[in-house]
Amino acid sequence: MVKHLCVLAVVLGVPVVSRAQSSFVKVGGGPSIFASRVFAGSADGSTAACVSYSSQATFGSVWTQANGTTTLGLLSGTTYSEPHGVSANGSAITGTALTTGGDYRAFRWTSSGGIQSLAALAGDTKTYGQAISGDGSVVVGSSASFGARAVRWLSNGTAQNLGFVSGGNFSAANGVSGDGSVVVGESGNSSFFHAFRWTSGAGMQDLGTLPGGTLSRAFGISADGSTIFGGSNSPVGNDRGFRWTASGGMENIGLLADGLGCQIYGSSQDGNALVGTCYTTSGQRAFLWQQGIGMRPLNSVLIEAGLGSEMAGINLVDARSVSVVGGKMYITCNGSNNSGQAQAFLATVAVPEPTSVIGFAVLVSGASLRRRKSEAPNRGNLNSRH
Repeated sequence: MVKHLCVLAVVLGVPVVSRAQSSFVKVGGGPSIFASRVFAGSADGSTAACVSYSSQATFGSVWTQANGTTTLGLLSGTTYSEPHGVSANGSAITGTALTTGGDYRAFRWTSSGGIQSLAALAGDTKTYGQAISGDGSVVVGSSASFGARAVRWLSNGTAQNLGFVSGGNFSAANGVSGDGSVVVGESGNSSFFHAFRWTSGAGMQDLGTLPGGTLSRAFGISADGSTIFGGSNSPVGNDRGFRWTASGGMENIGLLADGLGCQIYGSSQDGNALVGTCYTTSGQRAFLWQQGIGMRPLNSVLIEAGLGSEMAGINLVDARSVSVVGGKMYITCNGSNNSGQAQAFLATVAVPEPTSVIGFAVLVSGASLRRRKSEAPNRGNLNSRH
């Protein structure tokens, strides 16, 4: 006689995902390319901004669903281009190039016009491109010589100095809203740096820190301008990821179960999903945080979405961007492939959502997450960003 066991499980907010919409593909790769790293992805999931590694060179690249991997090219007098931000449809990219003399040049790349240098503020010798608006018309970053200044580059190439927070003498812009009107980053002096929010009408607003913290940095902002994300230190020095809104202020997003600290790298268009890396007792792990669900290891999210076979042997260490379009979630992330080589990926899944019921029945049959003040920030923890 076959016996059936009916088990009632009480679960609140367990994500539901669909295998039908899921995929997991390598980006930034190709013939003679043995490794890649992704820095940003377009909102529509069509494009990823990467660095690719071949036996001949290491180069900035753009990967598209249609054409695979192609080089971003080089500015005159430079040896390397690193992309940091991509527009909503992937047609424009910003980043930083390294010159033969060891200086840095911000650039804007477009699919139609190629790579072009962005001007420094008067008296400066270095520029850094960090983020780009949804339509590609506005780039933000910093201009530096002996002290960095946050910059907003307009479509005509004009460089706008965004100033400092009260008491500050340096600043750097790290993120920009989809329409280019809101800029976020960090500003301070040799004793402190705080996250800021800038608009043309209100100027630069100091966002402070999480409770018990002394330092903070805004890494980016949602496309709709509603949500700012970044990091703030703890009393014992660990990095804590924050999510800031006008109504809720700065809030700690928490950690994975074995987490020691985390950094956020990307946000969905409305700020309700965040991705990044969590530093845990067992190493770095990529995460997905969602409003109403919290933080989970990205590996687990993708396996739950039915991608277990595609991810066999792959460990994701950070996620760089997340977007939601038409019920699909696009996530760019970095990890290692089955041979242990660094590899960039694009994951596509149905948007994980909490279940609408508290309980469900399971039928079982039989037995069956400091940089130098004089320079622009790197993308990473509060000491480095990239």
